[in-house]
Amino acid sequence: MQAKLFAWTNCSVAEFMLKLPFPPPFAVVRAGILQLKSLDLFDKWEDLVELGAYCLALPIVELSYAMMIVYAHLFKCLQPILIIVSTLIIGDPFQSKSNVCCLSEFKQRLASNKNSDHFVFYQLYLQWEQSIDKKQFCINHNIKYFRMKQIDCFKKSIIDFLININFSNFFYSNNDEIIDLNENSSCWPLIQAILVRCLPQNLLIYDQQWLSNRNESVIFDQSSILYNIQWNEQEKIRFAICDDLIRSIKGFFIGKYCTLIEDIILLFFGTINDTLKLNDYQIILSDNNNNLFKLRTKLNACIKRKLQSLGCDNDTTNDYHSFNLLVKIFSSIK
Repeated sequence: MQAKLFAWTNCSVAEFMLKLPFPPPFAVVRAGILQLKSLDLFDKWEDLVELGAYCLALPIVELSYAMMIVYAHLFKCLQPILIIVSTLIIGDPFQSKSNVCCLSEFKQRLASNKNSDHFVFYQLYLQWEQSIDKKQFCINHNIKYFRMKQIDCFKKSIIDFLININFSNFFYSNNDEIIDLNENSSCWPLIQAILVRCLPQNLLIYDQQWLSNRNESVIFDQSSILYNIQWNEQEKIRFAICDDLIRSIKGFFIGKYCTLIEDIILLFFGTINDTLKLNDYQIILSDNNNNLFKLRTKLNACIKRKLQSLGCDNDTTNDYHSFNLLVKIFSSIK
């Protein structure tokens, strides 16, 4: 996406990339452009949209993580997203050569039946931060102390950067009140929704086995909280999101850092692609939530309209009531 900033007028990204001294393969460039369009960072003319511009303003190379921070500002759940993003960028803080049983039990306690590696990272950081002796906490729970320090430093550096550029002012420029950007941090389904919105290419569907968006077989990494869960083939359709898919030497993919996704979240934030087709929506839908599906278009319009008006002096849009309604719906999820 940075190439768009350097390309001259009326020059497509693909054309600019192919004129570089050592251009990447054309197929790779086109795949990247299609992914940027699917993330709503490019429009159909391959021009940078507002969301893409705000992602480029952040000092984070991974666009999906930058998108998470933008959406965290919109939905006022900044702290958990910052912790999750910092952990994903720095790396897994758990000791790889520790007692597997003890580590698994500790992760289960952190997960609190949320079935989410991202929630485990979030809770781990909170407990580590609140501990009196942080080094002893890491020793007791087989955690890499210096990795946790790196995560903490990275998180604080992002916060300092956001404060220095007054990033939140773009979202709440016409509000004289003090804005609590962590107002909805306790609403975990909202965090799931942001993960789905920013990582649509890594959406998994369970149909007798876990499949990627290209219908390729996926298994969870052994370190994942979902690895030992037994899935009943007779149960309803299931969805999950993972941070990364790695092809193994045996041909299948391994999903790292995964979260089980509530069905209703996909009604609002899911992307209709090869994994999630319209008939899958019909499976998710019931008589009780058909009206919720109708709100999907309205919500997406509110998000797009708000992103287009960010930072404008004449920003009169007031779509946050729609966002608050979404938070109430997600908060009711058990």
